[in-house]
Amino acid sequence: MIRDIAMASSGLLSNKMFGPPVMPYQPEGVWGNFVNQGDADHWTLSPGEDRYRRGLYTFVRRSARYPSLAVFDAPTREFCTARRTKSDTPLQALATLNDPLFWEAAGALARRMASEPAPGAPPAERIALGFRAATGRRPRGAELRPLLALYERRRAADGARPALHLVGNVLLNLDETLSNH
Repeated sequence: MIRDIAMASSGLLSNKMFGPPVMPYQPEGVWGNFVNQGDADHWTLSPGEDRYRRGLYTFVRRSARYPSLAVFDAPTREFCTARRTKSDTPLQALATLNDPLFWEAAGALARRMASEPAPGAPPAERIALGFRAATGRRPRGAELRPLLALYERRRAADGARPALHLVGNVLLNLDETLSNH
């Protein structure tokens, strides 16, 4: 769900339903550790919108679970699981901050923040749009101020687009974004 939340907030989530499993981004070499070199099974990144389908459609192999599923406590599917345990670990934070899909979602959220408000809209309005997309509510002043300060610091160094990308990454990693949906 966390991956799905990031894709939905950014506008990347595909609404395509049913069909065969898909293979979203996966770190290089993970799949190769669990399959024989001559094995016909290879992790091949799904093309087009399929890579942005809900986690429900992710290809699962018990001996080589998709890394994000393992990091976020998904069961191995060897046994029935009536209730999943929840955890909050540094490894999960590393995944949401560095996983290619999350970084791509942050970029897509940045593009939304740059294009959806009216032309010439102030940065605070753009960031508020991103906050609402990620959390489902408008930010309070105390929440908006540090995001705006981060944006201004990064914009001075690298420009508006990279600054919005960084703000998008922060928004997708807020505790409220990750745990209140």
